[in-house]
Amino acid sequence: MPKPKMIIRKRLVTHQGKTRPGIHVQAVVDAKSQAVLMEQFAAEMLFKKAMMNGNMGEGLHTTIASTMANFLKNDACPEITVKSLLNGQLYQANTIWEVMCFEIAAKFAFEALLQVRTCVLDMGCERIYFGASEEVVALAEAEADAEFERVLSLEASRAAA
Repeated sequence: MPKPKMIIRKRLVTHQGKTRPGIHVQAVVDAKSQAVLMEQFAAEMLFKKAMMNGNMGEGLHTTIASTMANFLKNDACPEITVKSLLNGQLYQANTIWEVMCFEIAAKFAFEALLQVRTCVLDMGCERIYFGASEEVVALAEAEADAEFERVLSLEASRAAA
């Protein structure tokens, strides 16, 4: 299964005779995950300004933090859904600072998409939770058991052939 990634393209876009900075983002996941995400969860919101509650500025350089705060207050602040991120979303900005702000928002959305994808992949699986310190051990044991079963079935199919 290929590792999920997000492709980010920044360009100068000419629209109605005016050249503006633009950014295009698109998430790429394996075909099976994409099919399930698009069919069942396409409308799930990954980023919208109401979700952030002013937390976006933390850890950002002061120059971009103030621009980010204005970006989130703006009525034209874009929303990013599962569908828009998987199909690709173009944002035409007025300034290069808005391009940087949208890129930060898209990265948050991609992280959210990865969490949604992980949850979708876990559907139909049983997980046992023993607390935060025990969770890693339980997952490692489950993965080892699954790998052992896979090897056994592979050897059985070879023996049958």
